[in-house]
Amino acid sequence: MRVLGLFTFSLIIFAAMLPGYLYSQNTPSRGRLLPVEENGKWGYIDLKGKVVIPFKFGAVGDFSEGIAPAKNDKRLANGNLRFEMGRWGYIDQKGNWIIPPTFDYCFSFSEGLGEVRVGGKLGYVDRTGKIVIEPQFFHTEAFSEGLAKVIRDQNSSKEFIDKTGKTIFKIEKIEGMGISVGNFRDGYATLFYWNLNDRQRDKYGYVDKNSVITILPYRGTSDFHNGLASVFNGGKNGFIDTNFELVIPVKYDDAKAFSEGLIAVQIGDKYGYMDRNEDIVIPAKFEDAEPFKEGLAAVADEDGKWGFINRKGNLIIDYKFEEVSSFNDGIAEVRTGDDISLLYGYIDVKGNFIWRNKKYLKK
Repeated sequence: MRVLGLFTFSLIIFAAMLPGYLYSQNTPSRGRLLPVEENGKWGYIDLKGKVVIPFKFGAVGDFSEGIAPAKNDKRLANGNLRFEMGRWGYIDQKGNWIIPPTFDYCFSFSEGLGEVRVGGKLGYVDRTGKIVIEPQFFHTEAFSEGLAKVIRDQNSSKEFIDKTGKTIFKIEKIEGMGISVGNFRDGYATLFYWNLNDRQRDKYGYVDKNSVITILPYRGTSDFHNGLASVFNGGKNGFIDTNFELVIPVKYDDAKAFSEGLIAVQIGDKYGYMDRNEDIVIPAKFEDAEPFKEGLAAVADEDGKWGFINRKGNLIIDYKFEEVSSFNDGIAEVRTGDDISLLYGYIDVKGNFIWRNKKYLKK
């Protein structure tokens, strides 16, 4: 299963065309705009499918906090300044440049700052385009709960910075161990140390904002969602709370994120939904299932097709898609078709397309 946003960036649009569930990273915000492509150019539609920003960009990203990254597709002039083709900047919801396209690359805003690449280094700008954290990093990620994870160069330790660029703490390297660190959710970031010589000695846990590391007796941990995080041991899944107490036993073959009061779990060879008390709310009858969002959840049938159910377990949108995302503001991203004819677009909560684009590909 490929977990990826279908329209997050046009540069990866065809990489997303693999069977499975598409996790939508869009943050719900009424009135948001959706990126769409036509004849190699990118623009935006509203939630009713009306084109509100014409198809004129070489590539675009999602709107966040009222602005979106976009790639200039033609030579622009602004007074005595000229902006070259292929450069990135930020546009407003009318399609106007509010931060001129002067960057090698840029990413959607998060918590008031956007990541930009200049000369092979990454830093952060504010909504005026002012560089507030100088491009100096090999790797950056979006701010989450006031902190961002960065790496200064390929040999550096991972560290978390605040919005002034000050290092709050580092995750120091340990000889003979690799390190993976997540982003903060519910006050914690996942932490994974893997032993380069003996994988049985891998360690899993969390780090808090005071740099306190807690290693747990599990073979896998995940992000917290609504106060719960799934953990893994011996091929089974359970859940812990933010006190690291086991609140749902490690006994399920698979378990998805806790969302809207329900958890998608695998029981035997089928998926269903249970509540926090482990009471089965929707019987296990699906080939795969994903978390609820806005009262609907994506589920798969025996043919690998995806549809949507409501909280009663009733099929609301029929099994007919190869890929789907969760719903955001009443809209989901979908794909259907084969490697010859691809139909992808956005649907509403009734399963009707508000926008679609059909691509014919040669083998």
